[in-house]
Amino acid sequence: MIDVNTKRLTILSKAKIDDLYGAPQFNEDERAFYFSLDEEEMQEMESLRSLDSRVHFILQLGYFKTKILFFETTFLECIEDVRYISNRYFDGVEITKNSLSQRTIFNNYSRILKLVSYTFMNKDMSKKLSQKSLELARICIDPCYIFDQIILFLEEHRIVLPGYSTLQDIVGQALTLETKRLHSILQEHIPGSIDAILKTFLVFDDEEKEEKKEKEFKKIY
Repeated sequence: MIDVNTKRLTILSKAKIDDLYGAPQFNEDERAFYFSLDEEEMQEMESLRSLDSRVHFILQLGYFKTKILFFETTFLECIEDVRYISNRYFDGVEITKNSLSQRTIFNNYSRILKLVSYTFMNKDMSKKLSQKSLELARICIDPCYIFDQIILFLEEHRIVLPGYSTLQDIVGQALTLETKRLHSILQEHIPGSIDAILKTFLVFDDEEKEEKKEKEFKKIY
């Protein structure tokens, strides 16, 4: 199925997209678990200078551990998580705004990726992912199956989850190429006599459709 608004293959429902890409909604127990820092993580956090950068680091590390991606969110948008972090690590200092530069944010991402041994997807991995998708399309042409296997492939290679549209394009391209491959094989191996018979059936089918349209027209007028 193609999304007529984006001309991309529709793979997941909105609910599943939100579940995969939506910002975490933690309860108290989950906050206690995901915002806990081990010794190495604590040292990395304490090496940061500003309070804002430290809070951002802990917040994004916790989110990454549960979703394997980062979120461009303000402190106000996740105020309960920020308050928990402040109460646990910074004596409950009120924090509502973060004035971090893009460079600081990216540096925090890099620190987190180093700690958890993950990387962003690069051109080389993108090519491998496309090749993997082609292999999967030869096994099954169900877009959901290919998508799920891609997610497993990314986890296995410890790659940050790319955007949904990126994965849509990869799956869509794989299915298009596989369809062309199968069509080429059929054209090459179907005898001319059978091909002529199949075309005859198509002609008959078209004639039946025209007769049906004519009957419906007469009923109306």
